[in-house]
Amino acid sequence: RARWNIAHALWRTDGMSDKQTLLTTRLLAAALLVALLFFPANGDARIYDGCATLDQLYDYQVSWATDGSTAYFKISAQIDGWIGFGISVDGSMDGNGAGSDIWVGYVDSGSCSTGCLNDYWVQNHVPPSLDTSLGGSSNLVLASAESVNGYTTFEFSRALKTGDSYDRDLTPDFQQYFLYSAKFNTKPSSRVLTSSDEHDFGGTIPGSMKLTLSSTACSHAIVYSSCQLLQDSSSTRYSWVISGNTLSSKLVTTITTGWIAVGFSSGTVLNNATSLVVGYFDNRGCSSGCLVPGSIISGDVTLMAANATDYNFTVITTDVTNGQTTFEWSRTIDMDTSSASVTANTPVYLFMLSNDTATNTPLSSVASANFGTTVRVEVVLAHNISACTVPPLKDSYTNPDGTWTVFWNIVSPEIHFLVKARTSGWVGLGISTTGEMSGSDIIWGQINSDGTPVVSDRWATGESQPGKDSEQNVIINADESSYTNGVTTLSYTRLLNTGDSKDTAIKTTNMYLLWAIGSSKGTLSGNDYDFDQHASRGAANINFYTGFSSAVSTSATDRKAHGIIMITAWGFTVLVATFVARYLKSTFSQWFLFGYSWLHIHAILQVLTMVLTLIAFIIICVWVTKQDSEHFKGAHEVIGLVIFICSVLQPILGVVTERLIRKDKNQHYVQRIIAEVHVWFGRAIILLAIMNIYFGFYLLCVHPLAIGAFSAALGIYLIWFGSHEVLRWLPWGAYLGGPGFTFDELSKGGNKEEQNDNDENNANFLKVDAWTQFTETRRKQEIPLPYKITLWSCDSVGLLILVVLWVLVVAGISISDVDDPDKFFDSSCTVGTFPSSS
Repeated sequence: RARWNIAHALWRTDGMSDKQTLLTTRLLAAALLVALLFFPANGDARIYDGCATLDQLYDYQVSWATDGSTAYFKISAQIDGWIGFGISVDGSMDGNGAGSDIWVGYVDSGSCSTGCLNDYWVQNHVPPSLDTSLGGSSNLVLASAESVNGYTTFEFSRALKTGDSYDRDLTPDFQQYFLYSAKFNTKPSSRVLTSSDEHDFGGTIPGSMKLTLSSTACSHAIVYSSCQLLQDSSSTRYSWVISGNTLSSKLVTTITTGWIAVGFSSGTVLNNATSLVVGYFDNRGCSSGCLVPGSIISGDVTLMAANATDYNFTVITTDVTNGQTTFEWSRTIDMDTSSASVTANTPVYLFMLSNDTATNTPLSSVASANFGTTVRVEVVLAHNISACTVPPLKDSYTNPDGTWTVFWNIVSPEIHFLVKARTSGWVGLGISTTGEMSGSDIIWGQINSDGTPVVSDRWATGESQPGKDSEQNVIINADESSYTNGVTTLSYTRLLNTGDSKDTAIKTTNMYLLWAIGSSKGTLSGNDYDFDQHASRGAANINFYTGFSSAVSTSATDRKAHGIIMITAWGFTVLVATFVARYLKSTFSQWFLFGYSWLHIHAILQVLTMVLTLIAFIIICVWVTKQDSEHFKGAHEVIGLVIFICSVLQPILGVVTERLIRKDKNQHYVQRIIAEVHVWFGRAIILLAIMNIYFGFYLLCVHPLAIGAFSAALGIYLIWFGSHEVLRWLPWGAYLGGPGFTFDELSKGGNKEEQNDNDENNANFLKVDAWTQFTETRRKQEIPLPYKITLWSCDSVGLLILVVLWVLVVAGISISDVDDPDKFFDSSCTVGTFPSSS
């Protein structure tokens, strides 16, 4: 434009008389005109026909012009990163599988210092691919690019129809969906985009807007930041945006007769504190709708016109076209009239009243009996969130037993959920990065007894009732929420990324979805609900973008490992150690490394039991700490602590018995007392451990396979120990360590004091001569070889059966869904701590 002005001034040359000067000046002017026409400067400003504000928070602007074959664009945003623009068939990134044309530009300090603008194609929620990598071509012509004072600006052009299968045609005369997105403070490292280049979230970014490129308007219509669906049957939705102390509103509905009103109240009922805006239709100049302020007054609750000057009420638009009504208006948020005051940052109730069959207008009054439809929704006006047009919910997940289902769809920057559960109580949905309840974003909701739906945004710090977030970022779609035929349905919306530290952002990668069902309703206490523990729960591996879903167990592997290790220690190792010490002294009577073989076997198994107990104890303590829960608060936990302490003391007591006291032959009564303490103390610990294993089964709600196999193993142990106890009293019972058994004196290491090391033999410390004669007689009895073979065969088979049963117990615990109390114990199984009172 500057060169045009200079050329124009040179051509006029007013007052010049010198012909040579005149000729030279006009030649310069002609040269400048040629340069202007054929060599436009990089900074020349194009005059654009239309423009729109895509995001107010980041001043994201797009301007355009067309000339019949080419479209010219200018994109500018207060973003020092990359900015994206593109064309979609339906406003979604993937075009519902049809694909979208994506353009990404940025300016960096390297090879793109003068700007890079790349042409991409995408058909899924994945990083877009370069057109050139797919066999297409880049059809964007960059005119200029700059990054100045935090603003990134691009000017470029593209043919309306490129003929490239990886480009979408531009149709200036028809509305099209245009996508926009951005990455703040980060530029791509190359033209090939990766997951690390994913767009950020903020304001209404990312998003889409319908534009008509033939439009010459550039007034920047109001961009509403929030929206609430009020009635699905009439597609009534209320949108709003706050600027300073002004609330701008838009009401779109298919109601075109009678009247409709929306308003706010700090209470749950229509009263004097309710302010309204009333739209009505008649044949007296309001066929396209008229919009007036209103209020609820006391008495017979009537609807009346109010003084518009009370709160700077201004009508922006009233329109009825193709069966759809649009009302737009603005007003002051905090009004002078206290009866109609609205606060931006605290929850208020949004009401909708309508009567599409009314023949009178509501200019004077409408009795409450003629209100027709009434809808009430709790909102926070300052929150930028939309629960307006709930799109078709294309993806879903159902839990294994079919009692809980969620449907969802992403329409950036939001995700819409619809949850159905077979309960009259509460319903929970959680979003987690670990699959654990602790550190998860929870959306809790229910249908109250009066039929009104309620949801709350919560954060779980452990396996306890999640606390209510200070910032509520979930908006319920009341018209789609209900309780019918035993099924609770809740529909709600939230941003993909709320920016709240107590909300988990929805990522393009796989995440964990948690589900829970309560059998009873929560009760309102103050401004929050108290509710009982879930009756059932579970988890799934979900990709909210691709629709992938797979059920997973929330069974905290730590708890299963704890149970398996403890059962190995106290349901197998310690019992075998006891069997060796009681019945196999004769079999393993050889002297080896300062002791008899049976003693070494017994000691090794006992120490192994202690080590396994220590490992299991550490695992469960670490798990409880991670859950931010209390240690040793129930019977199972307290008994477990006692067993852990005893498992350390028992081997020490055994060492004292065998290595210190028994060397003193002058204190046989002390020896026997300590030995008996060791024996009966061990037996008591074993019984306590077996009881606690069943308590653990109760807590984990394990598969019946584990319970049945362990119970069968206990039956085998009873038969095994009982039969050997009877056999010890047969004439050859000394072979099993019965009365009369003694060790042979050995040439190395043996000592006479240990030859009579047997419970029954040492009964002679009571000086009973008859008993001494009895044991001396049995000592010389040998076990017949057929009996010995049979005994060893039975013992081997029994041991093999025990190993098989142990494997089944481990398998049963491994396949258990330890977080589903409904699966195996029904209502008697409660996930959590076994009550100490039991």
